[in-house]
Amino acid sequence: MIALGAGYIAQKRFNPRSVRSWQASSDNIKACQLALYVTDPVGVELLLRWLYHQAENLVKLRWVEIRAVAKALLERKTLTGDELREVIDRALGLPPFGAQK
Repeated sequence: MIALGAGYIAQKRFNPRSVRSWQASSDNIKACQLALYVTDPVGVELLLRWLYHQAENLVKLRWVEIRAVAKALLERKTLTGDELREVIDRALGLPPFGAQK
């Protein structure tokens, strides 16, 4: 459920002027539907606020990785799991996975 808010938050952080409120509407609907599985209607708003806050923290914490992956996706359109790991490791200045022995 946290991931449902992360795209909107990342876009807002990258380019605030590009964000439109309707862009996250399907994610918001999915988050509300999922929240109703674990709490009553009164608790949904509180849960969603908390999850949004968690998503903001994760985007802030992982911003370097998010930007690197976004750039790679713009260049290649898709990434395999190994390519994703390579992009993230490079962004963090880590040796390639498997070379860390």
